[in-house]
Amino acid sequence: MTRTLITLCTYNERENIAELIPELHAIVPEATILIIDDNSPDRTGQLAADLSFADPRVQVLHRASKQGLGTAALAGFRYAIDNGFEFVVNLDADFSHNPKYIPELVRRMPQCDVAIGSRYVSGGGVAGWTLGRKLMSLSINAWARLCLGLSNQDNSGSFRCYRVSKLAEIDWSLTIARGYAFQEEVLYRCQRVKCRMVEVPIIFEDRRFGTTKINLGECLTAVWVIFALGIQRLFRCRVKHADEGDSMPHNTAKRVSETPWFTIPIALNAAALGLILISQTCFRRTFDATEIELPFQTQIALGVMPHVTLSAILLSTFVMQRWANVRLMRLWGSVAVSACGLVVGQHMIGVWLAFLPHGPVDLSF
Repeated sequence: MTRTLITLCTYNERENIAELIPELHAIVPEATILIIDDNSPDRTGQLAADLSFADPRVQVLHRASKQGLGTAALAGFRYAIDNGFEFVVNLDADFSHNPKYIPELVRRMPQCDVAIGSRYVSGGGVAGWTLGRKLMSLSINAWARLCLGLSNQDNSGSFRCYRVSKLAEIDWSLTIARGYAFQEEVLYRCQRVKCRMVEVPIIFEDRRFGTTKINLGECLTAVWVIFALGIQRLFRCRVKHADEGDSMPHNTAKRVSETPWFTIPIALNAAALGLILISQTCFRRTFDATEIELPFQTQIALGVMPHVTLSAILLSTFVMQRWANVRLMRLWGSVAVSACGLVVGQHMIGVWLAFLPHGPVDLSF
């Protein structure tokens, strides 16, 4: 019999947990249930402790404060790895994921490493959603497929079953997402360690009690995190544990790029060049129409300087990858990604300006 762990990440889910735990016991009586609670004000943690005292199949991980859904799910992964489970099933604790699908997810595991409860394959769907929420979900999934190269239709849902031995191959200390973007990041990292994935159709239902924790800030953060992971994908940054033989002295990081470093500036500069040419063409069209002559300094700023800036950023990032402390490299990576975005954004503004009505413009420095 397989050893299966079910993880429930909770924050103010007392009413849902009271009904969900008995239902899980009825559907998968052999599974161990781990409740990860972030010191919920509604005393979800206390109820979880009481349930654990009454039934050893229920375990509880109490955390001191609200630390994000991603870190809670990650704590569940580590518990599964440390305690030798074969599979770990994660689902929302509010009944939006019906427990009746768990046996089918586990049944698919001999043919895959990750079984995804999917809303967007044939037979799947959502119930009770507004059009705005549907569009938001579809957009974030399309964004994840574009940036991360994922082929799954549903990358943002958390109802999944994982093979624990594959999760153990991943160095989770490199995780950057803390909130809902963790779901896309998990699939990205699983893909990098060559996990086989299948999608199982589910109907996503509205929560029974309480209010959703998803808000606009979480959505914007997810967009940014997925973009940052896309940059990591381009750099082929390390996702597995570093081999002892590759580790450097004085706690320095091994080189995390798996591709020749010089291909990175070439590839990104080529992409930036395309945007620069488009924006410069639009600028010239605008200036010709308004009889504005570009000062020499402005021509340099629009042409040469972005390439110099981008190349300097990428070269210094390469240096940081090879010799910097891991924490310092993460900080620099955030700065580098932001700077690259600003450089590209400068030229996208040029495209935008070309389609606006123009009056007298002073572009001198």
